[in-house]
Amino acid sequence: MNAAIVKRSFRDGAWILALVFVAVVGFEMLYVVAIDNVAEDLLQLWRRIPIIQKMLEMLAGVNIDEDVSITSLMSLGMVHPFLLAACWALLITSGTRGTVRELDAGTADLLLTLPVSRATVYASVSILPLVSCVLLGVAAWIGLLVGGRLFGPEEPLNAYRVFIAAVNFCALLLAVAGGTLCVAAISSRRGVAVAVILATLLVSFLVNFLAVFVPVIERFSFLGFLHYYRPVDCARTGEWPVSDIVILLCGAIALWLVGMWRFARRDIPAS
Repeated sequence: MNAAIVKRSFRDGAWILALVFVAVVGFEMLYVVAIDNVAEDLLQLWRRIPIIQKMLEMLAGVNIDEDVSITSLMSLGMVHPFLLAACWALLITSGTRGTVRELDAGTADLLLTLPVSRATVYASVSILPLVSCVLLGVAAWIGLLVGGRLFGPEEPLNAYRVFIAAVNFCALLLAVAGGTLCVAAISSRRGVAVAVILATLLVSFLVNFLAVFVPVIERFSFLGFLHYYRPVDCARTGEWPVSDIVILLCGAIALWLVGMWRFARRDIPAS
């Protein structure tokens, strides 16, 4: 790992990370305020009207029985499209900056003339996306807890269960970051890399969204990242989704290693 490249990555991307961190904390706090105003009514509708239960299950991407607490309801904020979009955008931006952007801009030759190996360059530019995953998971956890403490319902949120959901969220983001770095290491154009990553994430989101209603789609849902992301189940049961977290982390490591192998051996185009 090269300290100068790491510092350069943080100098270029730390301000975006700070903005997204604040946005995630603020969004989760506002989500608690919004849900608190309708929490009791929504829980009653959940139990009485099957279509409401199906709609919320579709949002969560998982089948949920009638045992739903305030903590479970608040944890839906961790599967909100805004949260996922903001975090994914940050990871795509930072994950493609140090590899495929250099190739696309024609400055990779200058970067790779430094007295460091390509593997070191790849590992160094990976630090910012990996740190971002942890900080964004912490931001979601802090936002829900602070919102629950300041604006939440009389029933306090279970900090431990929300923490489990936040760890599952971190694992999801690490898998997305690993995939982003892998695609960026293979591609020669940043636009192509971003398109491939976005298409993959959108398909995964769509499959997870529709799996509740379409059994045929559910059979293939295991191929997407979001199949292994179950924050509502974590908050509802308080059990660690060990297998899901392990699969996401193993996927992240495998994709990251494939990206390193490819980046270390690929030809650098002249233009």
